Amino acid sequence: MSLSKKESDSDLKVKEKFAAIVGNPSKYPVLSSSGDNLQFTFNAAYNPYPKNPTSLGRDGTRENVGSAFLDLTTTLKDPRTFIAATPAPAKLLAGKTYKDFTAYVGAPAGLSMGTLGANAQGGEYSYINALRYSFDFAGSKAEAAIIIGYPELCFNIAEGINRGWATGDASTWYTKGITAAMNFLGITEGSSIPVGNLTGTTVYGSIDNISIAAYLAQPAVQYQGGTAGLTQILQQKYLAFWQNSNWEAFFNQRRTGVPVFSEGAGSGNGNKIAKRWQYPRAEADANTLNYNAAVQRQFNGSDDLNGKLWIIQ
Repeated sequence: MSLSKKESDSDLKVKEKFAAIVGNPSKYPVLSSSGDNLQFTFNAAYNPYPKNPTSLGRDGTRENVGSAFLDLTTTLKDPRTFIAATPAPAKLLAGKTYKDFTAYVGAPAGLSMGTLGANAQGGEYSYINALRYSFDFAGSKAEAAIIIGYPELCFNIAEGINRGWATGDASTWYTKGITAAMNFLGITEGSSIPVGNLTGTTVYGSIDNISIAAYLAQPAVQYQGGTAGLTQILQQKYLAFWQNSNWEAFFNQRRTGVPVFSEGAGSGNGNKIAKRWQYPRAEADANTLNYNAAVQRQFNGSDDLNGKLWIIQ
């Protein structure tokens, strides 16, 4: 899937290999459920959860949830809103309740640090859910960290079928992916999610009787097919990457442009989000001849953060 831009390359045969894998599960077995995930489980003794009670003093007053995630979840009335975030303090002061999706506001990463800081101090943004992610050092309320996961597989298959690489029902795989992603976070039919303040010291209440079926039945969530359906798959894949899979959310967005990221003064780099890492300075100093040749071959001589890599051209 990461080679989607090269789907017509006669040597790589991306579409043909994808179809062979999807069409022959006995020869090419793939994950069959989230029980097959390759994932990392935290523990207090040796591998404490990175967002733990200690991090509240460091991050609890400034770690907002980004708009790329919350804009999607609030628009789609997605229960993962309440898993990820707290209601923005200013919205509560204005009379909204913790159950109101419009009380959850993401921070646009393209704003300058000064503007983001002032807005955050003014209570305009939602914070990461401390009740879940800073509860203890074992991460006992949080989910494990997926390295290779079933939800992503479902969306990859749905995307490939949508692109015409293989036969099958993209809608089925799309729905499987959403359901698996929610189940991984502990969201099941009829479940509840507690909601608290930014430090987790106050519990406002809970979101009860959550229905995945009702979520899937929304017209905005129902698979539409075609270009619109591809966007839906990519949006849901992005949501499924919440707190897991390392850089995959960025790599997928870089490949597809979905979802649209906020860019501006906060991006630095000419107000753009970088598309690549520069070569290390040590490489340029110690291996100058080959460094210059590589930069010339790939980026017309400029080791530019905005240069488009071969894989996304």
